[in-house]
Parts: sequence; C-alpha cells; structure tokens
Amino acid sequence: MEGLRSKMVDACIEKRKQGMDFSQIRKELENAGIDKEEIRVIISLVDSYDRNSALQKASATKKREYFFVGLIAFVAGLVMTFVTIGTNTVILFYGVVIGGLSMMGYGFNSFKKK
Repeated sequence: MEGLRSKMVDACIEKRKQGMDFSQIRKELENAGIDKEEIRVIISLVDSYDRNSALQKASATKKREYFFVGLIAFVAGLVMTFVTIGTNTVILFYGVVIGGLSMMGYGFNSFKKK
C-alpha cells in the first residue's frame, strides 16, 4: 500500500507543478475509486511538499539578499575609509567592513548550494 501511495503522491505533486488545483486532484482521485481517508492523506502530503518547496525558495532568496546587502556594506565601508585617508584624520570603518563580510559569508552559502 505504501508503494502505491508513494507513486500516487508523486503523480499528484507533478500535477501540482503543472498548475492543477487541489480540488481537481481530489476529484481525479475520487473518480479513480480511492478511499476518502487515503485521498485526505495524499492531499496532505502534497500540500506539505508545496509548503516545504516554498520555504526553501524563500530561504535561498533571503540568503541572496544577505549577500548583496553585505557586499554593499563592505564596499561602503572601504570607500568611507579611503575617503578619510586624504584628510588629517583617518577613520577606519572596520565595523561596517567586517559586518559586510560576515553577511556576505552567510549569503554565499545560497550560491554554493545551487
């Protein structure tokens, strides 16, 4: 039964990826003569897959944002430091530079995992 359920869940996930609505998938399963409790379990598994996929995409997007914000902070810190070199007092913006580098490092993971 588990092997059959797994195949049905995979088929329903493919239908969701193609844009089919849950109600349409439910009707197809009912027309195939599948038990209502089994349909509920299958729909629940497909919905869990949908939510997990959306969370993973959002997480990767957030990490990319961290990378680019870190890059901007890093460059801004370097520019501000170099601008002060021409004056009598040199101000090191090391907090901005180190913060930018750490954000870039955290965000870089999203590029490596792709």
